[in-house]
Amino acid sequence: MPPPLSVSKLVLAFVAASALVAAQPGPDEDHRRSLIADAEAARDAGLHDRAVSLATQAGQIRWTPSLRMLVAEEHLALQHGVDALDHATHCLVGAEADPSVRNRARIISACRAIIDLLQPQVGRLRLVLPDSPPPGLRLRVNGRELPRSAWSAAFPVMSGTALIEADGEGVTAFSTTTTVFGGAERELRLRFTEPPPPPPPPPRVVSPPTDRPSSPR
Repeated sequence: MPPPLSVSKLVLAFVAASALVAAQPGPDEDHRRSLIADAEAARDAGLHDRAVSLATQAGQIRWTPSLRMLVAEEHLALQHGVDALDHATHCLVGAEADPSVRNRARIISACRAIIDLLQPQVGRLRLVLPDSPPPGLRLRVNGRELPRSAWSAAFPVMSGTALIEADGEGVTAFSTTTTVFGGAERELRLRFTEPPPPPPPPPRVVSPPTDRPSSPR
């Protein structure tokens, strides 16, 4: 019976297989390269929103540390701190795990610099919901909808004032703010109230009878 493969050998085999797949030309890879070229052109033209959109489409085909770096830098230019930190973290982890990454030292340095810049500015916010949240509940934090997977979990937000908005079926929509500090976690308990009953209808106005002159007899 052959000896079991060690974890390191499995990792090397996975990296080699991934590199082989990436090297195979195909319509998806051609489209991906075109998207990246367009994203870089948008970046150079200062169109950072467009650069993020194009690069993210390329990432949906295949992410690499260099592509993560591009998206992180563009989010940073747009002052999207949480998104920039997320992509920079993926970039750093991917580049450090794969020695075959081209321009690896530059990518690691750039992504680590973004992380070092943003980490002190990012805190975590945890929204505490009732045991039975209202049906159709929607939560938004700083204008962005919070996915259900993040409900009651601590998620990253930029330090400062965070705006929380909520609405659902059978409850009054409301908004509130809380202050989040970098490197700290903030907990906010949400309470929902039923909407007030509709106002009663206005009283019916009955016109008094008018005296009509009697007809001659």
